[in-house]
Amino acid sequence: MIDNTNNLKYLNKKKTIYLLGGGNESPPILFTNPHSGRNYYHYKNDIRNDLKQLRKMEDTYIDILLNDLSNNGFKILATTTPTIFLDLNRDYREIDKNLFFNCDIQNIKETRNLQSGYGLFFSKNHNQEPIYLKKLDWNLYRKKIDEEYCVFHNAIEEFFNCEKQKNSNCYLIDFHSMPSKLKGYVKPIPEICIGDNFGKSSTTDFREFICNKFQQQGFTVAKNEPFSGGYITQNYGLPNHGSSSIQIEIRKDIYLNEDNLSLNKNFFEVKDKIYKICEELRDYIELNNSSLNKKRIA
Repeated sequence: MIDNTNNLKYLNKKKTIYLLGGGNESPPILFTNPHSGRNYYHYKNDIRNDLKQLRKMEDTYIDILLNDLSNNGFKILATTTPTIFLDLNRDYREIDKNLFFNCDIQNIKETRNLQSGYGLFFSKNHNQEPIYLKKLDWNLYRKKIDEEYCVFHNAIEEFFNCEKQKNSNCYLIDFHSMPSKLKGYVKPIPEICIGDNFGKSSTTDFREFICNKFQQQGFTVAKNEPFSGGYITQNYGLPNHGSSSIQIEIRKDIYLNEDNLSLNKNFFEVKDKIYKICEELRDYIELNNSSLNKKRIA
C-alpha cells in the first residue's frame, strides 16, 4: 500500500517498483527501500507459513516512515513485493536451485545469505523453516529478475549517471529495519545502525554527519554493527568517485509493536525526527557540492 501518491511514478508494468518524489529542486540523493513491500496476495496458495510469521521478515512500514520526505523533493525508490519473494538487496545470482523443479541456471553466487535460505528468493523463514509447500516453477520466478530486480537496479544506476553530470558528489541511503533481538548477537542492539561497509562505501565525513544527526535526535547509534551494509550499499558506494552509500537500520521496537506489527505510540515522533535529519542532510549536500564545484571552477 502506497499512502502518499504525490509525484508517484511506477517503473514497471506490474506496478511493483515505484519512485516517489523528485523534481527540479531535488538534492542528489536517493533513498532506497527494498524490503517493506507487503503485497502477499498473489502467493497465498504457495506458502506453508501463516502471514504473521512471513511478515517478520519484512522491514515493516519503513515506507510510511519515509513517505512524507517525497513532498519535499527527496527521491524514494521502493517496491510493493515482499522481501521473501524477491530480495532486491541481493546479487541476482544468489539463487537456490533446489527451490525450483526446473532451474538450469549455472552462474550461481554462493553466499552466507544463500546458504541460510535468504538468497534472491527466500526458501526459509526467520525460524529456518521451509516457506513453500512444493518446488516452484523457475520460469515464473526468472521473470521477476527482468521485470522487477533489473528495473529497480537500473533506476539506481540511472540516478547516479544523471546526477554525476551535475554534481561533484551523489549519495544513496538504503533504509531498513531490524528486530530488537537477534539470535546469536550478544551486544546491546542500537536504535540506529549506520553501515558503510567498514568505510568502503562512503566518505567518513558523510557517515559521521549521519551518525551525529541521529545522536542529536536522541537515538543510540552504532557503526557497522550488527549490520555493515548489504548488496546495495556495497555495490553503489564508490566514495573515491563521488558516490557515497550507507545503510540505515532502524530498530523495530522504537516505532513498532513487534508481536502484532502495529505502529506504537512513538511512531510519529520517530518519523518526525527522521524528517528533521533529512532536512539538515539537504543543507549538508548543498554545501558540500557547492564548495567542491567552486574548487573545480577555480
